[in-house]
Amino acid sequence: MATWNIVRAVKFFAGIDVGGQRIEGVATPTAPNDAATKDYVDAQSGSLAVSAIVDFGSTETGNAVVTIPYPSVTLTSIILCNPLAKATTDHDPDDYVAEGITAYATNIVAGVGFDITATSKNGTWGKYVIAASIH
Repeated sequence: MATWNIVRAVKFFAGIDVGGQRIEGVATPTAPNDAATKDYVDAQSGSLAVSAIVDFGSTETGNAVVTIPYPSVTLTSIILCNPLAKATTDHDPDDYVAEGITAYATNIVAGVGFDITATSKNGTWGKYVIAASIH
């Protein structure tokens, strides 16, 4: 196998056929068009977990919406939303079950973000914490 030691930058004006061989020793990418290793890509493409506070307001309503900016979201992203049994200034952890709080992703805009819509089957007021994981 031949090894080349290129001292100066080389500019290619056509595609490069490496004959099915691997390209090794790629540096960590820093610019948008840099090459990346499989390990680097795998590490970047995991899931993201966020939590947000939804506010049903001061009167008993059935819906609350919060917008989550997330530039990596796509129309094929899987977004799972779950109410967290966490205390807020308005509610104890037990209130999530008592009020029937559920949540789901809505208004997904690729490259921008999405909304979390929370609903209360029993009607509620105030703030609740909702977790979302994006895959």
